[in-house]
Amino acid sequence: MNRETDIAQRQFVQMMERQKTFIWRMCYRACGREKERCKDLVQEVCLALWRGFSNLREKENIKLEKAWVWWHIRTQISHLERERKEDTLPDDYEKADVDALLSEERKEALEEIMTPLGKREREVVAMRMEGYDYQEIGQQMGISAAGAKQTMYRAMEKMKKECK
Repeated sequence: MNRETDIAQRQFVQMMERQKTFIWRMCYRACGREKERCKDLVQEVCLALWRGFSNLREKENIKLEKAWVWWHIRTQISHLERERKEDTLPDDYEKADVDALLSEERKEALEEIMTPLGKREREVVAMRMEGYDYQEIGQQMGISAAGAKQTMYRAMEKMKKECK
């Protein structure tokens, strides 16, 4: 291995040390607290992080690091959920399930309501919907808990206007 690869590997290991608790917690919640599925998801997240690590290294920004890790975790969780849905589709899938349709309609309605939100506001709303408190959101986004709460308030006001 060359020197550049060694440096990249060391930096990746350091980042993983900083983010390991966050990664495990998000994956554990997403897997319904099933340890084996959680281990698989953590492995997929780690692979995805390694594949894209050179992009993060170019920016060299710790505040960006948490958001970047969060994005990769959410992407892998989405893949897991999609696979889970594909595995459980009934043979008569053409006869759509009413609950699934309602759920899809809710997702579309939420996306429509969230259109006026900025990137930071969307992230705060998404994290809040996942059950994070303002302190955790602030830590992960590099802002204060009060700043996270204020961002959520502004997002809610924008969404209220969108509903009118």
